[in-house]
Amino acid sequence: MSLLTSYLLGLLVAHLAWLFFFTTGQLLWNRHGSDSQPFQLDTFVVTSVAGMALSGFGLLLLGFAHLLNPIGLGGLVILDAALFWLLKRDNWLSLTFWKRIVRDFIKSWTLPALCIYILFLALGIPAILPPTRGDAVSYHLAYAVDWANAGHIYVDPFLRFPYYANNFLLFDSAFLILKLGDYCNFLTWLCGLLTCLGVLAFFSPTESQSSNGLERRRLFAFLPQFLIPLSLALSPVFLQYLNSGYVDVPIGLFVLVSILCVYKTLSHRNFVWELIVIAAFCVGMKLTLIGHLPFFVISLLLVSATRLRRRKTALLVFALVAPILPWYVRNVFGAHET
Repeated sequence: MSLLTSYLLGLLVAHLAWLFFFTTGQLLWNRHGSDSQPFQLDTFVVTSVAGMALSGFGLLLLGFAHLLNPIGLGGLVILDAALFWLLKRDNWLSLTFWKRIVRDFIKSWTLPALCIYILFLALGIPAILPPTRGDAVSYHLAYAVDWANAGHIYVDPFLRFPYYANNFLLFDSAFLILKLGDYCNFLTWLCGLLTCLGVLAFFSPTESQSSNGLERRRLFAFLPQFLIPLSLALSPVFLQYLNSGYVDVPIGLFVLVSILCVYKTLSHRNFVWELIVIAAFCVGMKLTLIGHLPFFVISLLLVSATRLRRRKTALLVFALVAPILPWYVRNVFGAHET
């Protein structure tokens, strides 16, 4: 297989995974709520990352239930479709449903976002190149391969690396189960792209601003928005880990989008449930991230204190903490990683 073919296939796999994450994330989007607004770049990024977190929790349940196999992954897709029917009255088998999903996916893009995307098409080329430095065997994939082969999450006494066993590796396991292991690095590439789009979303205009035709046509108005994520995308540290498959870039994405949820909720949108699932998944991405839990809890209290009653706010805090517990119980009692 030529490098060009591998590159194009990797992009196809990444975009199909992205579309699935974006679709899953819409389970949390209240399209008909009183505070709902049309899809913009911030909603697009938050929905994509929230869908990734929800999918990650689904893989976590499969791993604990010994169903980390093709049948389990198929069941996860069926469960996703069933939840849309039960919660949204949407039919995955309907052409209208997918037309709306694709329309939402496309219409959120802005000119600076498209420029970032084109840049990342070039930055993704190293994802299919052989490693040019370091060990050719990526140590972070050891757990993912073992879990994919065993069909469940388990503790291998010969793989006792507490900082490298994390819930994000379940995505790599899913790729390996689907015989797509050659394209695991493209998942990290996707996280890098969403990170830069998330940075851009902090500066995205509101609906009233974006409806101003003159604002949209003035090129100099786009330059400050574009240069900030561009400086991140081209920074040496970011490029070093962008196509390596390590968890550093995904961690940055989940922390960034959690902050984006808080920022946008305090201004004009409501991303409380997205904040909960993204922050909860983020804490399980590395053992040391348990130290971020107080920050996420305080952020959740900040955005919900003026909106909700104390009892509902307490339930939201519980909803944030509860999904984190199974992974840390596994780490402490199963792997003795403290």
